[in-house]
Amino acid sequence: MKHNIRKTYPLAAFALLIVLISGCTEDYDVDITTDAHVLVVDGALTNDPEATQIRLSYASVYGAATSSEQVTGAKVMVVGTNHDTLLFGESANGVFILPAGNPLPEPGINYQLCIKTSDDFEYRSDMQPMTTPVIVDSIHGKLEEIDFLRTRPNGSSYIETEMCVTSLADLKNTAGPDVQVRFKSTLLYGYTYPLDPNASPTTTIYEWKKLDPDRVINFTGSANEVSFTTLSDYAVCSFPLNNYLYSVTGNEYINIWLLKIRLFTISHAAFDYYKKVNAQLTSSNRLFDPIAAGIEGNMTCTSDPSRQVLGFFEVSAYAEKSLWVKPLITENFVIYRSSYDLDSIPDEGKQEASNPFWWPTSF
Repeated sequence: MKHNIRKTYPLAAFALLIVLISGCTEDYDVDITTDAHVLVVDGALTNDPEATQIRLSYASVYGAATSSEQVTGAKVMVVGTNHDTLLFGESANGVFILPAGNPLPEPGINYQLCIKTSDDFEYRSDMQPMTTPVIVDSIHGKLEEIDFLRTRPNGSSYIETEMCVTSLADLKNTAGPDVQVRFKSTLLYGYTYPLDPNASPTTTIYEWKKLDPDRVINFTGSANEVSFTTLSDYAVCSFPLNNYLYSVTGNEYINIWLLKIRLFTISHAAFDYYKKVNAQLTSSNRLFDPIAAGIEGNMTCTSDPSRQVLGFFEVSAYAEKSLWVKPLITENFVIYRSSYDLDSIPDEGKQEASNPFWWPTSF
């Protein structure tokens, strides 16, 4: 079976990193800075409390041997133009979440992130609008051959073609011309194998693992920057079907694929920020240290305007879909059905004799 559409991605360490690294490269000029103790903000406020969190860290000095330092003991809140104040609590080192009882953000309201660190520096974001969410009309898919760049033990490279499932979305935008959609995907693959291949009958083992199939930050408009009212067949993510690439070999066989697709309706400011991040992700197949690359977003230090701060505070309307993806190779077709929420399933595990309750068996 041949397909007209062919793409090329690298396949290094695929069993663990499934298409996380893009195959294309481009020159990217990086402004090197050596400022110490620079705050990096990775924040998202959505209409779903579980998808809302603020991550704070201090970037390590460029060239330093130490990794980034998580920020603890900070006071974090978000204020809205409707006078709502959302107080965040610290759930882990550097991670701040929105406790139950806080009001949910509303479309049409602007929100600002306010941070006070334990060393008494204060930071604020620009006001960010909560938009009306983009509507997902449908999720469907196709089978296509994609070329992957692989590396031999001697360091030489070669191309290998794999059959893949590419998931596509049809979108409808009623939020206006200044919004785009950011996608984030989680893939779960489940496989089975006999406990004792020589026994008859034998006990079946059910095992599963999750991974992130996204190669770069995937968002609409990244190619042409054109706003849309409707968008058809937008490629959300792709994953190969070759069991070997997931370290599933011998008597093991992958028989379920579950996919969770998250959609964030983002502002034009967020769109511009993610373009800068993707420029790094596709530059020489690596992501620079944030302090080295100096990707400045919408945060400033109000207590010391000369103090550098990196990262971005995103306000976005959120939606999600968990799907059972069933590729039919001989029919050249992919079927999608609703599944249990992947967030309710452990990242990996196994079970003997009977399949887990969430494990789909038939349509």
